[in-house]
Amino acid sequence: MLRTLTFFACLATITLTSGCGGGEASDAPEIHPVKGTLTVGGEPGAGIIVTLMSTDTKIFPATATVAEDGSFTLVSGPNGEGAQAGDYSVVLSFTPDENSYGAAGGGPPKAPFPKEWTDAATSPQKVTVPEGGITDLKIEVPKS
Repeated sequence: MLRTLTFFACLATITLTSGCGGGEASDAPEIHPVKGTLTVGGEPGAGIIVTLMSTDTKIFPATATVAEDGSFTLVSGPNGEGAQAGDYSVVLSFTPDENSYGAAGGGPPKAPFPKEWTDAATSPQKVTVPEGGITDLKIEVPKS
């Protein structure tokens, strides 16, 4: 009986002290600040979701929701504000509201920007995030 209790006590100690797969803080990728503005047809693109997508599978996407004034600050998941250094395509998405469906109120929602901006392969804007980041990224999108 004492052996069984000792075994389970050791097992519990090992389980509680081993933790979950976090790794070292130094394992996290280096993130650089990326801030900017997005306009659609010259007006602030409030509510539009900006995502930087890389073809490099080691580079995490970075995303932000555009504020009322058109400004945004990218976040790279749990890694914090910013993005990894590298080359990206700018991809846009949005959450439809009542104005997205047109006067008839039917059919699929209409994006406030051209469809080519919704896919990394067809996006007309590419961005390189350098070491040190970007504080004045300007994304100017025509109305759809």
